[in-house]
Amino acid sequence: MNDTSPFLYFDCFTDFYEKAIEANVMHGIHELKNKVRNVNQLIEAKKLRVVGAIYDVDTGKVHFGRNQLIASILFRK
Repeated sequence: MNDTSPFLYFDCFTDFYEKAIEANVMHGIHELKNKVRNVNQLIEAKKLRVVGAIYDVDTGKVHFGRNQLIASILFRK
């Protein structure tokens, strides 16, 4: 790490943690759909929509990320 910023080392961890957080959101959606009675029926009847989001404690913003479309596709019946 002679020529690079010392923050490059932390950037790789940041990317890892961001991906882990996104995976956790996806897992939460999956668990909800598989373990809560009638959730899938309500979704199919368009009475419920499950949306994953990530709250950024530094900025106070909620991010509805790129995985939203992926979640919709993966968890359809």
